[in-house]
Amino acid sequence: MLFDNYIRAAAAEPRWHQLSWSQFDELAGGLGGAQASSVLRSAQASKRLLMLWSLVGQVHDSELAVAAREDVERLFDILAALWREHPGEVEAVVLHPPVGTWLHHCLRRLRPRPGQTSGPSLPSRSGQPPQAAGQHTIEEDLGYLGGLVAAIALRARIPVDIHAPVRAGVVTLPTYGQIRLRGQGDRARIRIWAHTPDPAGRIAMRLAVDTADDHVQLTSRSLEYTDTDADADADTDADRERDDSPTNQSPGHHPDRWWPVRPLQLAGASGGSPIVLDDLDPFREPGALEPTRRLTAAEFRHWRAVFDEAWHLLVRDHPHRVDGVAGLLRSLVPLAAPAGVTSVSASSLEAFGSVLLSAPTDSAQLAVTLIHETQHSKLAAIDDLSPLVARRSPAVHYAPWRLDPRPVEGLLHGAFAFLAVAGYWYERSLIDEGGQALLAAYEFVWCRESVRDVVATLETDETLTPAGRRLTAGIADQVRRWSGAAVPELAHRLGMLEVGDCRVRWRLRNLTPEPEVISSWARAWLRGDPCPPSGAPVCGVRAGTPSAAGGNRVDVARRLLAGETVDVSGRARADVLLLTGRAEEAAAEYRRAVHADGDALAAWSGLVLSRLGTGGRSARGYSTRPETVRALWLAIRRASGDTPDLDALAAWIADVDDADTRRSRPPAVERPGRAGRAVVNPRTA
Repeated sequence: MLFDNYIRAAAAEPRWHQLSWSQFDELAGGLGGAQASSVLRSAQASKRLLMLWSLVGQVHDSELAVAAREDVERLFDILAALWREHPGEVEAVVLHPPVGTWLHHCLRRLRPRPGQTSGPSLPSRSGQPPQAAGQHTIEEDLGYLGGLVAAIALRARIPVDIHAPVRAGVVTLPTYGQIRLRGQGDRARIRIWAHTPDPAGRIAMRLAVDTADDHVQLTSRSLEYTDTDADADADTDADRERDDSPTNQSPGHHPDRWWPVRPLQLAGASGGSPIVLDDLDPFREPGALEPTRRLTAAEFRHWRAVFDEAWHLLVRDHPHRVDGVAGLLRSLVPLAAPAGVTSVSASSLEAFGSVLLSAPTDSAQLAVTLIHETQHSKLAAIDDLSPLVARRSPAVHYAPWRLDPRPVEGLLHGAFAFLAVAGYWYERSLIDEGGQALLAAYEFVWCRESVRDVVATLETDETLTPAGRRLTAGIADQVRRWSGAAVPELAHRLGMLEVGDCRVRWRLRNLTPEPEVISSWARAWLRGDPCPPSGAPVCGVRAGTPSAAGGNRVDVARRLLAGETVDVSGRARADVLLLTGRAEEAAAEYRRAVHADGDALAAWSGLVLSRLGTGGRSARGYSTRPETVRALWLAIRRASGDTPDLDALAAWIADVDDADTRRSRPPAVERPGRAGRAVVNPRTA
């Protein structure tokens, strides 16, 4: 087998990837240009080639059938030969984001964790056995390598003749598209050869895919998507109702055989490659989110129009951020928004260069989403070059942008991403006018202060490596430079109010005071005794339910800043009163809401915020221990049926020594995996 020779040759002339400290510091400050992106991109290509070699080794040592092992080894030998002569073409394909997801997926199936089933019967991506409906054997998953090699050969204009299993009736060519096959053939012969040159002397390549039941032949030029392909798309409601199958919705000149990926243009960037809107690749979504079906022509035109506007905005108004995004971004993956959520975006540490998001409606918001999610890809790539955390710790912490407690790795990712988001909104606050400028300033204040909160935690964390500490210092330096930024008073007040809201709501949701202490305090209150001097209850950390934290205060604030009319009836009335400075009236509304539903965390948080400016002992009790006030109030109501005065209760516990509140039990929360991350903004959840 030739792949051993490939590794020996690679070891003799290793490729070194290193960021200079100046590039590192530029990235730590929330930016990063074409040179830094090139280093990260090249390192990720090497990582994927190493993973591919590891995959071939795992297949070689597996219990798969001899024919399946030989297929993979032959394909790798061809890929290694292509790499020696055409490294740029190989990198362009292996950096396609789904290739990373596929590699991780196959390695997990072949190299399971302790306690999992091993070998070819290992559960597939959803955890179901491969015999379950819609699932695939490991041999079928490995067949993706055949399409990968074919895509590289097409780019390099090199003839190949290979065989590979068919997966779900399609052969996927990463960066090109899919060939959809008829019949039940489970194995394909893929041939690529040179065709007669055109009058200009350009050599076209031909591609043929044959199974026992089907034959498809295309030229290299017909593989490329053009706007004329959109005209052939099944695009009307009548078409949709007549047949919602993929066969009748394909967009190319070969309606039921060839589906090309559809490109998006990155004008004005000095680095990177063209990107695609990926609604095809079977490995485009690495986690538990739901990708959309193939977009219609009208849906694609909408995506492209909003993307073009967003990219034009970045190039025109934020040119120093363009190369940092274009250098890493490879694909946008359309997602179906979960029920009850208006928008969702995500990125994956496995699918470097991919941004997954629901259909965008606003170009400015899409621009900030691209910046945000690309930051996560940057940090994952930086961490591969120079680890930022020395050891994993069970400790979890407050993160303003998440409802759940987060490990230090999550804090680093959030601070790094929201630092760039803060910079974007600060720049927009200087560019925009009127309500849009106020709204941008408000977002800037929230991002800046949220990052400041998290940096304070990171600066005391002992698990960071020297590189992690240097990254944290770079983030902190940029936040300090923004400390004197001029912000309109209204935007500053509402932004700081939201900072407090996120903190209070997180405490209410995730901190649980000791039940024994709360019961003892409830008995003391009912007897009319002073609060026991034994110290505040220790708070255990647990992840609450997202639905329990619901509220729409952020939406109300944004509408007020934009000068829009806000409905002051119903639940929004208390929020409007709070946000417009009528704290006493807001507190009365929130008290009524709390009395009606003691689990309404948004009402509890609103009540706490409305009392913070009043001064005195009750304000101190609310601000230092909101979770204890709530737990004690509920315990007293359960024990006696009475509803004690909340301000009096907060004042009653205000003077308790809070030294113990800084201690917490080991958190009973599941550690996040590295497969991916999805953002459903807790500020609007």
